[in-house]
Amino acid sequence: MKNFNNVSMIVLFVLVMLLSACGPAQPSDEVQVAVIVALTQTAAALENPAPPVEIVETPQPSGDFQPLAADECTNLKDTLSQMVGLPGEVVSSVPFNDFVNEKSGFGCQIAYSVSGENEPPDVRAILPSLGWQENDAYAAGGIGGMATAYQNGEALCLYFSEVKPADENACPTGEGYILCAMELPPEQLLRTVSLNCARPVP
Repeated sequence: MKNFNNVSMIVLFVLVMLLSACGPAQPSDEVQVAVIVALTQTAAALENPAPPVEIVETPQPSGDFQPLAADECTNLKDTLSQMVGLPGEVVSSVPFNDFVNEKSGFGCQIAYSVSGENEPPDVRAILPSLGWQENDAYAAGGIGGMATAYQNGEALCLYFSEVKPADENACPTGEGYILCAMELPPEQLLRTVSLNCARPVP
């Protein structure tokens, strides 16, 4: 209440000074009303200032792994593509799950897909010549796919191969999906190999 009274007195003082400055020629009723309204609005704004704007920081991806540098991932894809004769594609940031050490984060993904009776590129035969050594601790497989991993220094690439229906609605989800997919004719299948590559966050 004390602050409000102070503001009111300031408004009144400014109004008196304004009217006095006008001299004998008194302002019209419309001008006086406009001045009073403007000063009253100013006083209200001073009495009830707008709340401060809250700055919300954009959350950053967190985890134990981060993707390889963009040029590093692209160079690896370009080298593989040249050797296997397929363009391939890169996704710069995908979830990365180191299931052996129970750590996670984000990686860059290099993927090749072929349909019909075409065989997917054998990138596993190429990686050792590029300095990537297989880590058998990640090896796993079954009907329809397999997994393993390749390391180059601190960098880790998770390898996956998969056979699945080209039409995602061709087989029911859940139990029996893989057996259904294996019974489809080759022209209805999609074969994919991918590398998900990352290195530990410093």
